[in-house]
Amino acid sequence: MGQTNQAVTTLLKFPLNITIGILSRLFFVAFLPIGIFMIIKAVVQKIRGVEIASALDTRTMMDPELVGQRYFHQGHTWATATAGGTVTLGIDNFAQKVIGAIDDIELPKVGRLLKQGRIAWKLHRGNRVLPQLAPIDGTVVEVNNDLQQNLSLANQSPYERGWVLKVRPSRLKENLRNLLHGQLAEKWTELAKSQLAARFPQSLGPVYQDGGELIDGVGNTLTEEEWEIVKREFFL
Repeated sequence: MGQTNQAVTTLLKFPLNITIGILSRLFFVAFLPIGIFMIIKAVVQKIRGVEIASALDTRTMMDPELVGQRYFHQGHTWATATAGGTVTLGIDNFAQKVIGAIDDIELPKVGRLLKQGRIAWKLHRGNRVLPQLAPIDGTVVEVNNDLQQNLSLANQSPYERGWVLKVRPSRLKENLRNLLHGQLAEKWTELAKSQLAARFPQSLGPVYQDGGELIDGVGNTLTEEEWEIVKREFFL
């Protein structure tokens, strides 16, 4: 307390303008760090708020124009966005027709990160395995337990009850640019069927049912060498 009184007494000996200048500088030096700290804190909170809002938008919002629309990867998998922000993935009709009745399916665990164009799951039929590629990037949030208990759903209802995974997308709009949709997807599917029939006419024999659909398990008549060619040319 005595030191404070002495400092005040010393300041009073100076002219008023000098005293005010000294006090101003002391105030500036004392409170500048606090001011800077408060500014930095406010900026950080603002940034975090934007990041959190962005994350919530990604998790809970989906472009209404995308919801319910089915997009196809050329590895014969599909993706459909939901209103809740997830994307449902599955195998297309061509794939299930080629492999036929599925004996087993290897699924990724919840939490695994999928990359577009890389193997997401594997279908098994006898001693044959059909790896399938992820149509989009994303983190697995759910697997279809009903499908695991009843594998025939993949053949009976590949676009509805036989879905495979649900993922939280990370680059959905960018990924969709690499997928096929609408009439283009339909033409591509028809072309794939024609190319398959023309590729191995002797091994496959008649491949179409009435109405132009592939027969079930059309790939079962292929030799092991031909099966590997089909996997490479049509699925990988």
